[in-house]
Amino acid sequence: SPPPFKVEFFFFDELFSVVAESNADREIVYKFLKNKLHLLHDVFPIVLEKWASGVLSFWSPDEAKRLAIAIYNFSLLISSFPLGNQATNLEIAITGHKVVSSIFTIEAYPERYANNQINLGAIYGNRTEGKSLDDLELAIECFSNALNVFTYKDFPEAWARLQFRLGIAHLYP
Repeated sequence: SPPPFKVEFFFFDELFSVVAESNADREIVYKFLKNKLHLLHDVFPIVLEKWASGVLSFWSPDEAKRLAIAIYNFSLLISSFPLGNQATNLEIAITGHKVVSSIFTIEAYPERYANNQINLGAIYGNRTEGKSLDDLELAIECFSNALNVFTYKDFPEAWARLQFRLGIAHLYP
C-alpha cells in the first residue's frame, strides 16, 4: 500500500470535492469522514498544511479562493465532528483555519478574514486537552483581529458579539 502521505494527498482532493459539492452539508461530509476515520490522525494537520500551502501557491486566485472556502467549511465541520479523537479534530480545524488565512487576508477578503479569525479564536477558547493560557491569549488575539473588520460603526452586532467573546476569554483564567 502507498505511504500515508500519498494516501492523504489523494484524500484531500476527494475530501474537499465532497465538501464543495455538498455545500458543506454536515450529514454528507460526516458520512464521508466516518468511512475515512483512519486518516484523521495526529499527522493529518501537518500534511494538510504542507499540501494546502503547496496547492494554493500554484493555483489561480479564483481556484485558490474556491479551495480556501472548502477548507474553511471543512474546518468548521471537523471542529464539531463527533467521531475520532476530539483533540486531533480540533488540531485539524486549527490548521485549516490557519491555512485559509493566506487567502482570506484582511486586505483581500475582510469579512471572510474576520469570520475565520472568530472561528479560530473559538476553537482556541474551546480547547479542552492541554488547555493553557496560551490558548486563551491566542483566542483573544483572534477576536481582536476580527475587531479590525467588525467595527462598532460598520458592524455593531458583530462588534458586540466579539466584545462578549473577549470578555469571556478574559474571565477564564
